[in-house]
Amino acid sequence: MEKIARRILCVGTYAELVHTRSLIFAQAGYSVKQAHTKEEAKRVLARESFDVVILEHCIHMKERHALAAFVKQTSPQTRILVLHASGSGSGSHADGPPGSQQDPRKCRLIRVIEL
Repeated sequence: MEKIARRILCVGTYAELVHTRSLIFAQAGYSVKQAHTKEEAKRVLARESFDVVILEHCIHMKERHALAAFVKQTSPQTRILVLHASGSGSGSHADGPPGSQQDPRKCRLIRVIEL
């Protein structure tokens, strides 16, 4: 039987989004920490261990990849959930050119992962 995640680190640059997602997981019974920069995430990961690290879609793709590599290097047993938004219909996308937009009706759910 697979071990259930209990400790989660949410990493993202939009504080409100990270806070909201953290509250949802906390209300579901998880212990959640937040980090808003790559450097802050690395400091937290150096001090504490987590079952899951969630890398938000608002982090630039290169930074998400660097953080994922850091997590796997320092804590190979930690699962990583990388969130990606193919388009929100407003604003820029972390993975696209500045000002890029996509029709939100064209967004699709790729996969649901149970923590």
